[in-house]
Amino acid sequence: AKLTWTDDPLPDGKQFGSVRHFDGHAIYIDPAEFYSNDEAIEAAREDGEIGKTEELPNPFYIRDPDADVVRVDVPEGFTLTVIDGAKYPAERTLSRATLARLYCPDADTAWMYSSPDQLPVHLNISGGTALSASEQYVP
Repeated sequence: AKLTWTDDPLPDGKQFGSVRHFDGHAIYIDPAEFYSNDEAIEAAREDGEIGKTEELPNPFYIRDPDADVVRVDVPEGFTLTVIDGAKYPAERTLSRATLARLYCPDADTAWMYSSPDQLPVHLNISGGTALSASEQYVP
């Protein structure tokens, strides 16, 4: 499927979403809301995902009302910290160039905890640019 996106800027601060692609200059993210603990249960109940008395086994919930993707520029010093699925809970910090190689057709991503095209992350946004990001563990 062809990736389509908007260039509408994300607000400054911490933004959760799923990375759909990275081209070496920009990260393409599907923004969403990540909830944990009591907030996760409340949000899941509000959305009708669980009943009024049901609980979540691992209290987290992702609210993603649409599949819209936003293109966010990244500077030269951008880094992404990801979970090393082969050595969990170890992490790897990837440079912009190393991250871009993970989106090549022949990339070795078997060590990753999450798929590169569904990578749940928290972006640190400033002035419409993603300065850094870190993978969110999702059980």
